[in-house]
Amino acid sequence: MVRLVRHEFAGQLDRSYAMLVRQQRAAINRDLYVHCPPGLATTDVKVEVVGVHDALFDVPAIGKVETKAVKFEMSVVGADGNRIMIPDTGHLIAQDGQWRWTLSRRSFSALLAGACP
Repeated sequence: MVRLVRHEFAGQLDRSYAMLVRQQRAAINRDLYVHCPPGLATTDVKVEVVGVHDALFDVPAIGKVETKAVKFEMSVVGADGNRIMIPDTGHLIAQDGQWRWTLSRRSFSALLAGACP
């Protein structure tokens, strides 16, 4: 999850896309995903995992499956120079010998429709 967040903030969306669960990669156009603007790219992101637990989760393109719910806090430097803390939870699935991430329902739906989330 830490690697994924760093890729996303650095604008390395090709790397993020490669880490998606295979069912979502099969459904989502790679070129669209990697060209969706993530905002201003930065490598100055701090990520701290604050908890992990097993969770049944309804994953778009897969359905309800057991995941590892990873609760984390990320922070970036704001316009005023202070760090902005952003809490989030992501879901990982063991697949093909790796932990793979899942898009949210909102992001998955937008990308399926040909739009950036």
